[in-house]
Amino acid sequence: MKIKTYDECYDSYRGQNYCRIYAYDENTDDILGKIDYWIYENEIQIAFIEVNEQFRRKGIGELLLNSLKKTHKGMKINYGMLTADGFLFLKGTGNI
Repeated sequence: MKIKTYDECYDSYRGQNYCRIYAYDENTDDILGKIDYWIYENEIQIAFIEVNEQFRRKGIGELLLNSLKKTHKGMKINYGMLTADGFLFLKGTGNI
């Protein structure tokens, strides 16, 4: 399986841009996960990171987060409220 990411901004309102990054299998075009976020005043606010259950614990979430950081280099990222799993994920990737 070859995993790629695709970034899109799908809406904008009063200076706030709503965006999403997908992780997908290049061979089948199956969506493996996504990260939803918005950008306002040069700060990224993550709404959620979601990985399909059968692909969890395989680096997809980290790939999505790294893609977000690469796409928006230098921007502050606000991770918002975290679930217990979300906290452990960010801690495991060195982001907390």
